[in-house]
Amino acid sequence: MNKTAAIIGGGVIGGGWLARFLLNGWDIKLFDPDPEAERKIGDVLKNARHALPMLYETALPKEGRLTVCKTVQEAVADADWIQESVPERLDIKHKVFAEIQTHCRPDAIIGSSTSGFKPSELQQNAQRPEQIMVTHPFNPVYLLPLIEVVPSDQTGAQHVEKAKEIETRMYKARQMLEGGMSAESGQHSAHPVSLSSESSSMTPSGSQLSE
Repeated sequence: MNKTAAIIGGGVIGGGWLARFLLNGWDIKLFDPDPEAERKIGDVLKNARHALPMLYETALPKEGRLTVCKTVQEAVADADWIQESVPERLDIKHKVFAEIQTHCRPDAIIGSSTSGFKPSELQQNAQRPEQIMVTHPFNPVYLLPLIEVVPSDQTGAQHVEKAKEIETRMYKARQMLEGGMSAESGQHSAHPVSLSSESSSMTPSGSQLSE
C-alpha cells in the first residue's frame, strides 16, 4: 500500500511538496480553498514531470494518486505525512493545526514549510505538540531533495526520526545523476536532511518564504 501525504495549501511551496511526494510514488490528498488550486497544481506538475526524471539514473516510480479534497478532515484522516504551507500568519497556522490534529492520526508527521516561525511558536496550545516540526524545503521543492528539519524540545524524537527516515529513503531510492547540485554550495548533496535546533535554524523568525 502506498504512503499518503496530505498537502494543506497548494501554492508555490505546497505545490512543490505535492509534486515531490507524488512523483516519488506517494498518494496525495490536497486541500486548498483557492478555486484556482487545481490549475496551479497542474502547472507545477507539468514542470516537475518534465524536469525531475532528468536528474536521476533510474526511472521514477509509478506516480501516486492525487485527490483534491473539500475539507481538511478528508485530506488528513489517513495521512502519514501532513505538510502545512498556508500563509505566514501565526493565527492562521494555529487554526489549521487545530483542525488537522482533530482529524489526523497521532503518529502522523505534521511539518510546516514556514520560514517565519519557530516550531515552539507553532506548537502553542496544540493538542499534540510532539507531532509538529518545521520541515523547511529548498526551492524548487520537487527538484532539490533537501529539507531542514527543525524540532523544538516538545517535538517527539520518534516523529523527527520518522521524518528523516522518509526523506532519506526517497533520496536513496534513486541517487541523483552526476551533476546534481546541492542548494547552497553547488556541491553534490551527501544527505537530504539537515537537522537543526531552534536556536541554530536557517529559518530565523521574521524571514519570509513565498507559499
